[in-house]
Amino acid sequence: MENSPIYVEVTRRQTMIIREIRDHAARYAYPHSGAGLNDPVRYLADGHIPHCTHEEREFIKTYIRLHPEVIDRHPLTIAELEQRDARDRERAGQVAEHARELFNVGEFTAALYLIDRAEHLDPGSFARWDRLRTLICTARELDKNCSDSLIFASK
Repeated sequence: MENSPIYVEVTRRQTMIIREIRDHAARYAYPHSGAGLNDPVRYLADGHIPHCTHEEREFIKTYIRLHPEVIDRHPLTIAELEQRDARDRERAGQVAEHARELFNVGEFTAALYLIDRAEHLDPGSFARWDRLRTLICTARELDKNCSDSLIFASK
């Protein structure tokens, strides 16, 4: 166990928070803030993360400390963020289409992996990705049950 990799589960909410940090932290840090603001944790928590808890504020603070590049780089403009999001949504759709193709040939595990990738590109459509995961898992379970029945019937 000593040499085993550390596994950290990142929740959907943390993924959203990380995206907000990466997108906006530099805007609230010196020298980019322009208004003398230098409190990215406060402005992210109050302005970008609905119902931000104390633990989430600590998460933001720790993330910025561990990833100083998020405040050292030039902030993206709102237009640049919107363009990126549009490109990511388009790529997510392409990845989902590939997942559908895999689903149609019974490659359920690979299809689930691609849905996870699509959600990473377009986290705002989480309800869509959850519906697709449920569909894939249901089909995988039905396929497994059918295969088990065929094996049992052939004995």
